[in-house]
Amino acid sequence: MVELSPSDFQPMLKTRVYPFNAHNSGDPDYLDEKSKTSFRKSLIDELMPKNGNLTRSEMWYLNYYLRPYMNQLTRDEFVRRWADVQDNLRVITENNKIGAPDLRKDDTWMVRFAELLAESQFRGGIPSNKVALETILENISLSQFSHPSKSKTSLPYYFKFGKKEHLQQMLKNNEIRMANSSLYSKQGLNHGQKDEENSFTFSIIPELLRNVDGQTGLADIDPINKNTIFNITHQTRQNYMMWCAAHKYDYRIPYAFEAEAVLIIKEPRRFKKEIIRSLRKMGLNAQMGKVRYFDPYLDLESKLDVRFSKHFRFQYQNEVRVVAQGKNLPETVFIEVPELSTYCEIHDLA
Repeated sequence: MVELSPSDFQPMLKTRVYPFNAHNSGDPDYLDEKSKTSFRKSLIDELMPKNGNLTRSEMWYLNYYLRPYMNQLTRDEFVRRWADVQDNLRVITENNKIGAPDLRKDDTWMVRFAELLAESQFRGGIPSNKVALETILENISLSQFSHPSKSKTSLPYYFKFGKKEHLQQMLKNNEIRMANSSLYSKQGLNHGQKDEENSFTFSIIPELLRNVDGQTGLADIDPINKNTIFNITHQTRQNYMMWCAAHKYDYRIPYAFEAEAVLIIKEPRRFKKEIIRSLRKMGLNAQMGKVRYFDPYLDLESKLDVRFSKHFRFQYQNEVRVVAQGKNLPETVFIEVPELSTYCEIHDLA
């Protein structure tokens, strides 16, 4: 077996994967900590002398070498992050073809992708197996959906995806079905629905904790804990009822939700007003708003409303939700929305 020193490695921007790697495992123990540190220093030393003449991608790599926040992830956690980034980096066009997001508007996902490549250098390469198992596009036909016209998907409507019979029932009865937040963590839900709605956990390295007011007094013990990830969990005090839709149409959503149809709500303000009114008549505290998406490794917030916060893997969903709280909440409840059928229509996706 050939033994290599850290100097035998090159940044993946040049070589992509370590040429002597046989398994592409994404294994966090591929190099011991001493070798990782030496390897990382050699990569930093290669980029630092450029004195600001770095390309954007080189800067992304350098920033990661200086703050390797994924160093302590298990293999499964690392693979999961690959899938999360892929789900948001690969878009589906209106013609059901795989495309890429407009990086001129936002290069966030390319930055996250570059960081994954950078971390892969310390794990024996890119984890080629298992990566696709948890992505939206696994084992599907990209020709299966007939989307609404561009004139409708580009407007500021709400879009509710689901089974056609359920959406038809909504319009027939002029009502929506709200579910208890505890139901969404149960098995059997599809890729777009399954989530833990009553808590959100950030997993943060000490270098990031240091800059959060009220979160840390760790400066003196950081050297001891430099290879530790601190888990900080925000928890709701009680369950709540919720109803979700999208405030922007994304062609990935029907695939993620295994939807048969989409309900297009053409008067969002009226819809919100009627729902809030009905819920308050029932004695429930009600709110409606857009969900905020957080990267659990980078976006630590000391104050977080878990009800309107989700993991960044779901960012493509552009979710808006109704939340209701009160005593003795059932698993599901139907809420009257007067004249709902007069400003909505159903589009069959099949």
